[in-house]
Amino acid sequence: MKEELVSLFSQNFKIGNVYNHQEIRTLLEKNEVAILKNVAAYSYNRWNKGMSEPLPFFEWQGRDSYLFLGENYPYTGEVYHHPQGGKVKKIGFWESGKYSFSNSSIKSFKEWKNNEHKDNFETDVCYIDSKIDFIALDGSISQKVILKDKDVQNDFTDNYKNISYKSALGQKLFFKSINDKFDFGNKTYKIIKIQ
Repeated sequence: MKEELVSLFSQNFKIGNVYNHQEIRTLLEKNEVAILKNVAAYSYNRWNKGMSEPLPFFEWQGRDSYLFLGENYPYTGEVYHHPQGGKVKKIGFWESGKYSFSNSSIKSFKEWKNNEHKDNFETDVCYIDSKIDFIALDGSISQKVILKDKDVQNDFTDNYKNISYKSALGQKLFFKSINDKFDFGNKTYKIIKIQ
C-alpha cells in the first residue's frame, strides 16, 4: 500500500508546493489506494488517534494549508494533536526525520494512542479561537487577544481583542505555547496564558 501511496502523491503533487485540504481530500476520495481519507493522517506534524501509524508526506501549516514534502523527508518541527472538536495540543517533535514525544517515557505512536494520561505532557498551543494573554518582557505592555480565521475590525470578546491569525501578530502567536517568547515591533513578549 505504501508504494502505491508514494506513487499517487508523487504523480499528483510537487515537492515544495502548498495544497489546500480539499485538493488533497478529493484525490484521497477518488483513489482506493488511499485507505485513510483523513488528510491529517498523511502529515508529519498533525496526528490523531484514528491513525494506525504516521505515514507522512505533508507539513500541516494550519487551517487549510499543507506543504508537500514527500516521503522520508528529514523533517524537523513540532507535532500536534488536534482532536475533533477539541483544542490543538503539542505532543512531540521531529528532529531530522525522527519523531519523539514530549513525554520521554512514550516511545512509539501506538503507546501514545493508548496513553490515558495525555494531559500530563500535551501542551496547549495558540490556534483559532484561543484566548491568549501575553506581556512584554520589560513589563511595559500586556495584551489579550483571540485568534480568528477571518479579518476583524476592533471587535472584542470578554475583554480580548479579536485578531486574524493571518495578521502579522497572529502569525507570531500561531502554534506558540505558554512561556514561548516572540519579537513584535521593538519588544520581546512572552505568552503567559492560553484558554
